[in-house]
Amino acid sequence: MSDVITAAVVQASWRRLATAEAVRSELKRYLRLVRNKGADIVVLPEQFGLMLAIPLAGGLRGNLVKKAVSGRGFWGKLIGALSGGAAEMLGGLPAVLPKLIAEHSDTMRETYVDLLSAAAREHAIYLVGGSLYLQDEDGQVRAMSPVFDRTGTLLGWQAKFHLDPMDEAFAMPGETLNTFETEFGRLGVLLGGDILYPELARALAYRGVIVLANPALATAPADWQRLRIVLNARAQENQMFAAQSFLIGDNEFTPEVGDTFEGKSGIVAPVELSLRTDGVLVEVGSPRVEGVVSAVWDFAALRRLWDSGTAQPRRTMRSHIFHDLLHFDYQSGATIEERFHAIEETRQHPVLPAPEPTLLHPEGEWPGETDARFVEAHEVEEEEGAPSGDLLAEVTAEADALTGQVVVDTSTDTEASSEDDTSNEHTT
Repeated sequence: MSDVITAAVVQASWRRLATAEAVRSELKRYLRLVRNKGADIVVLPEQFGLMLAIPLAGGLRGNLVKKAVSGRGFWGKLIGALSGGAAEMLGGLPAVLPKLIAEHSDTMRETYVDLLSAAAREHAIYLVGGSLYLQDEDGQVRAMSPVFDRTGTLLGWQAKFHLDPMDEAFAMPGETLNTFETEFGRLGVLLGGDILYPELARALAYRGVIVLANPALATAPADWQRLRIVLNARAQENQMFAAQSFLIGDNEFTPEVGDTFEGKSGIVAPVELSLRTDGVLVEVGSPRVEGVVSAVWDFAALRRLWDSGTAQPRRTMRSHIFHDLLHFDYQSGATIEERFHAIEETRQHPVLPAPEPTLLHPEGEWPGETDARFVEAHEVEEEEGAPSGDLLAEVTAEADALTGQVVVDTSTDTEASSEDDTSNEHTT
């Protein structure tokens, strides 16, 4: 297992490219920069595959799609629209892509895999190939990211779980979380906004992942800043390395949500392993320019941090508490919003039953073991000097007298009332 490797991220521009050779040249241009940095693993941005696969699938002529690109028919119009300025003739890319995916998903997959496999083999790198829309084995279209090893072997695919507006027009959410074996440890991939959900990165950490790749895409400063901030959080809370790559340039997919793609690609680590103790090892200087940056990941130092760091979340996390607190919510399938509205709706009623106690297990015990202890939820100690029931009655009577309220005489039942005084003092 390698203790020290160099990671690189590519901040690439979206381009319309008419031929397969033009696409290969574009990829080689980025990878030449990667080679100069001595990179061992490279992450391409989200939807990078669409830039490659669409013109490739149309430009391979009779060998793959069995149609000549001569300006006639669907493929002729497609190439003309994508390489020129007349995408409107087909209703733009959103109108073209569903037909392309539905009819030529296998061609897109084969073309993309061949291209990236050759690139990974030529440069002897692990390559996280961005993403594109493809049909999976069940025939469902998903946003999918391929991973290749140094020999160009396809290690597998990771589908996106949480779809943004661009994805929803073309794909269904993924259902399976995968990991990938490398010479430096286990690798995990989270696409785009999947990084916003800490449970996914935590699940990868539980499965032995120590390197997290996040091909990403954003159309506004708040969008990419959000993704960058949580990337640092995922690296810190799981004590792992992470790399994030953004696509930039014109947004031809969903211009209604933003005219351009932007974002600052970067490579991060736990703060203890970064020079400025901010978790950032390196990042591209501007969110709107293309570039390649690289940083060193020292896995021996990472393991020392696990063993001797002042914070050791991998070792000290009391996971049984999280099981007790969240297992019902997760099993119910409810979102935070749904649960919040249910609580707010319940609070509108004047009389509520006492909250159920939260069951917490003593340290070292797991759900199902005996001798669990109860901690009452919402338990509040009575403050010293709190008004008694008699004082409250006197104040109420005085207020009624001042406001002209009628006081009902209940003296006929004084003896019964006296017997209930003690219990009434604690009635909520």
